[in-house]
Amino acid sequence: MAHHDVFISYLTLDKPISDAVCAALEGHGIRCWVAPRDITPGQDWSDAIIDAFADCRVCLLILSTASNQSDQVKREFQNAVSEAKPILPFRPAVPTCRSESRTSPCPSTCATSSARRTGWTP
Repeated sequence: MAHHDVFISYLTLDKPISDAVCAALEGHGIRCWVAPRDITPGQDWSDAIIDAFADCRVCLLILSTASNQSDQVKREFQNAVSEAKPILPFRPAVPTCRSESRTSPCPSTCATSSARRTGWTP
């Protein structure tokens, strides 16, 4: 079994955010487990997730409005709690238009790193 530092929990709608966070962390040498990438073909999905929780050091929860309503994300959160894993919430920023001009483009979506704010390092 490969060892991972971070289990990334996300809703499928948030996959682009999850992919970007994963790439950024792995670019800094932090090993991430993320479904479906790290599920072996033929492996039971639920078993793979449970094994990944046991293997990781921390759970990074991509916490969007949609994921907050997801039963699967809630189950993954419960698994992290039952495994006594630290949980780092990652809340993507919502783009807002602060310009008085309606023709100005809104700033692109950005995200803040909960790991950096908490001082967590692998």
